Amino acid sequence: MNKIKILPLSFITLAMVGCGGGGSGSSGSDEDNFPTGLTYFTLDDYRSTAELLQLRGDNEITGTWVGVRNNTYTDANTSGPDFKRYESRLEFLVIRESAEAESGFEFASCNAGGFVEIRSVTSTAVATVGAGTYNRSANNVLTLEVEGAVAPGVSLFSSSEFIRLKESTGRVGSMGWNWGPGLIVTDEDVFCAGLHNLEDSETKLSVSTTNEEDGDSILDLSTETYSFTERDIYFFDAVNSLSHESADSSDDIGITITGQDKYGYDAEFIIERSDSNNDTVVGNVSIDVNF
Repeated sequence: MNKIKILPLSFITLAMVGCGGGGSGSSGSDEDNFPTGLTYFTLDDYRSTAELLQLRGDNEITGTWVGVRNNTYTDANTSGPDFKRYESRLEFLVIRESAEAESGFEFASCNAGGFVEIRSVTSTAVATVGAGTYNRSANNVLTLEVEGAVAPGVSLFSSSEFIRLKESTGRVGSMGWNWGPGLIVTDEDVFCAGLHNLEDSETKLSVSTTNEEDGDSILDLSTETYSFTERDIYFFDAVNSLSHESADSSDDIGITITGQDKYGYDAEFIIERSDSNNDTVVGNVSIDVNF
């Protein structure tokens, strides 16, 4: 039986954010807090595929989606170059049928793990539980703009667009990790994978697994510290009941992205220690969305 999850309020402005290898544009910086060394993701490599679905008259909500979310954080507590911070995220995720959801549908969440209920689906809107209500266009494009406080004195403006790539509701990839002998996990199913481009060419991974027997594992790992975010290092291993968590990023973690193209990417990560755990974990993520 599928498990339905309700997103905590802290995930309202964070869920369903974009990742991937689509077309992109770089940004420089100046004294007025414009992005520094940030490459923005786009959906240019995916639009023709989505349009083919439309030409076939396929306007369903279920399937594999790709989206981009661009976020701007404004910190009223400070001034200077850190007054605004920017990120761009490309995300692959699955929307599928659910007998337990009020609408009959659920979406994979990179932030909460597993699948989260969709409250209602109409020809003009998709209302989620905890992740906002997306506008739905006649050509099946989902868009959302969110503005709100994420911390005292810190606001977030987030603009998102998602398009449907294919009918399949199968996994978009896999994740595995190794804490040492007897604590090795391989080939966990991934239905939501987010890759963030941060300023100064830094990187963040937001990936979750779906495991109805052992529980859903979550990786939320950033190579750059954002002082106004809740945490920059987080890994919850539901299989072994182990975790890492730190408020700030550090030299004790690493992310290597290889083989990135419009279909996905391979990534390796390591967390040597964190505020909550001194045990090292190494892992890998493989995202491959053929269309």
